[in-house]
Amino acid sequence: MYTYMNATNGPSQDRDTASSPWSATSGVDALNSEAAAALRSVVAPIFRTAGDWRELQKKLAAKGFGLTFRKGHMVLTDIATGVAICTGKFLGTPLKEMSARLGRPQIVALPGGLSGDFLH
Repeated sequence: MYTYMNATNGPSQDRDTASSPWSATSGVDALNSEAAAALRSVVAPIFRTAGDWRELQKKLAAKGFGLTFRKGHMVLTDIATGVAICTGKFLGTPLKEMSARLGRPQIVALPGGLSGDFLH
């Protein structure tokens, strides 16, 4: 268990990552091709149509996903647990492309400086 910091909602309660349906598939290598295709079919349209970072976060949250930054990568997460699912690049929407379209995201660094969440 750990405390996951979400800049929009503040620190969360400790959460058991084992309860996440994504805990067994955390990381790109763990997603099989069927799971990856299903995930892309759900979230890719959201990434393509979002008009700004806030809208992207809101639409992802409605589907049970979060968005954070870890080691310089935009990472899709399970919103309930913070478990990392995959990177934006894996989804076909890398941070560089999203920043060019939506503008540079405002990120607050988390302790350690290797990860961050949206400021707004």
